[in-house]
Amino acid sequence: MMLVLIKPLITIINNTQVKQNIAVCAETAIEPRLRVIAQLYHSPL
Repeated sequence: MMLVLIKPLITIINNTQVKQNIAVCAETAIEPRLRVIAQLYHSPL
């Protein structure tokens, strides 16, 4: 009985960790590009 209750919790925890990892990866991938774009826009043409 305990395993039946614990297994969904483990999957939920794993899913949240995966989502956090994806969010961190997305941030690290997007941030440098945003900085480059911001520098391009802020630089006087």
